[in-house]
Amino acid sequence: MSARSPLVVLVTDVLHSRGGHRPIRMQVPVDFGIEFSRVAPGHDLDIDLTVSRVSGGLMVRGTLSGVMSHTCARCLKEWEEDFEIEVAELFGEDTAAEEDAYQIDHDEIDLEPMLRDAVLLSVPLVPSCGEDCDGLGRSDETDLNSTSGASTSPFAVLKELLPDSPN
Repeated sequence: MSARSPLVVLVTDVLHSRGGHRPIRMQVPVDFGIEFSRVAPGHDLDIDLTVSRVSGGLMVRGTLSGVMSHTCARCLKEWEEDFEIEVAELFGEDTAAEEDAYQIDHDEIDLEPMLRDAVLLSVPLVPSCGEDCDGLGRSDETDLNSTSGASTSPFAVLKELLPDSPN
């Protein structure tokens, strides 16, 4: 672990005291994201956690908040929204047998993997700007959500053959 990262926290005081706990509050820029969603560039992740000594390790609890930037998977419209996530994770003292466990390494914990997991697991895999989003037309230039302009569908003339359609 690199001691230069603000997300690597020295927890010697909590580890070596019975029932010890300590707050961790910080704002840090992060680059957490998946294809259509990410923590908005230019916005920090607000971290408000408490580290507590428990049997077998440290419990890290609290909230993460910030601004998430999304792109609609249907129409490619972009928007931002605030988010707040509750977290509660165990950092184990003896996690060598468990690959996926968060570890205590030389009285330090690296919060970055836990924070990344919490943020990325909270975002939709396929974000949509709304249930009524119609998406894009055959070319990326045609926004089907737009009410302006005539239909360019090759099947538009078939509407005239329907009995309920006005001629």
